[in-house]
Amino acid sequence: MQQRPRTAEPAPRPRIVDVIAEGLSLVLVRPWLLLIPILLDIAIWIGVKIEPRNLVNALIDFADDASMTETEDLIATLQDLAGVNMTQLGALFVPSMLAGASSNDIYQLVDQRVWTPSSGVVFLVALGLIVAGSLLSMIYTVPIANAILGRKLGIGGNAGLILRSWLRMLLFIGLVVGGLMMLVIPAALMSAIFTPLLPLFSSVLLIGAFAALILLYFVFDAIVIADVGPIAAIKYSVAIVRGNLRSVIGLILATLLLTTGIPEIVSSLLGSLPGLIAAVVLQAVIATGVTAASMFFFVDRLRQWQPDLIELPQSAPAFDLTR
Repeated sequence: MQQRPRTAEPAPRPRIVDVIAEGLSLVLVRPWLLLIPILLDIAIWIGVKIEPRNLVNALIDFADDASMTETEDLIATLQDLAGVNMTQLGALFVPSMLAGASSNDIYQLVDQRVWTPSSGVVFLVALGLIVAGSLLSMIYTVPIANAILGRKLGIGGNAGLILRSWLRMLLFIGLVVGGLMMLVIPAALMSAIFTPLLPLFSSVLLIGAFAALILLYFVFDAIVIADVGPIAAIKYSVAIVRGNLRSVIGLILATLLLTTGIPEIVSSLLGSLPGLIAAVVLQAVIATGVTAASMFFFVDRLRQWQPDLIELPQSAPAFDLTR
């Protein structure tokens, strides 16, 4: 009796701990990848401190004149916001140890210069910092992607890829904001008309937002790795998440544990100069390693899904993660 030939079983994919180890190894071998988060923390630490004090004072005067309910609590909250360092907005898309930390808990090497823009300029400054932070994120992540893929580009090639990725990132953010407005505005109108259904609408929006965050988790990775626009990046991210849902959830949980747990543990060190330096470097290593791990995972699953989308040289760190 003729036996049927056995089909070769697919090679087991690397575990989450494996890709995280690969990401940390990449960072230790290429420590220059830590430069951007460390420089950002230095800018937050000793750079110009931008305070929205003028805008906050105008809001306090308005709340006081309007005799609003719970005025005292509102004014107290606004007064706390007056001394916030707006420079931290540049850390929205780049890992930072000092973003969100109180200046009273950080060792002060020099007295920071303080700039308080006028109330009408604060929003423009905030928008500029966010846009600059998004560009900084591409300057940070493109070299990581190049290292993982073994992609060798000259100065012009890297600059072009960074600018393309940045514009695509801004376009994706615009698509997300537009989509949210298309959903939230009708939901708000429906809630105003059908008040008893407000909890239902809120629950549906919350579940939808949570699902979207997971499905779009790899969009930025797709933009810098596959060098594609936001629509293709969304397609790739959704396909990878749908095909590897359990592994993706595990990666997200591990990422959250490392990127939020480590700063919480070492935050007590920020009061001394050696502790501050150690905490900033450690957070940069962990966060950059996790960023690289996410890219390793995406490249591995993308090649498993569509092998022809990315061509890797055998010397590339991501060439064979199943080892």
